[in-house]
Amino acid sequence: MNYSIEYRKHNKYLAVIYSSSYINPFDSIKEINNEMKHNSLKEGFVLFDLLLSNGNNFNRFFEAYFDGQEIKKESITVVVSKEIVNLKSINSHYKGRTKEVNNSVLSPSEKYKFLRK
Repeated sequence: MNYSIEYRKHNKYLAVIYSSSYINPFDSIKEINNEMKHNSLKEGFVLFDLLLSNGNNFNRFFEAYFDGQEIKKESITVVVSKEIVNLKSINSHYKGRTKEVNNSVLSPSEKYKFLRK
């Protein structure tokens, strides 16, 4: 699996979907839809953190609207990292996840930085 989903509210987001390798989670959108539907996620916005697949760049974060059945593809938009209210909490997801972080597009110094946060 190239993603993990954290089902706890982060500001306006019902869940955060993290990349777990260099492979983009959008490649598994059907599986993500099924998992969120199975977990009875209500409708609302979800946040994609693509740090491991896109790097710590302008296109690290995306938001999308989940209608209770599926992510509406037309709702997917880039979110600027400075707009993320609890970035420290989101970054802490990577602490200690050595195997995932090492299987990413991050540079050695970025890997070190995120593994220690």
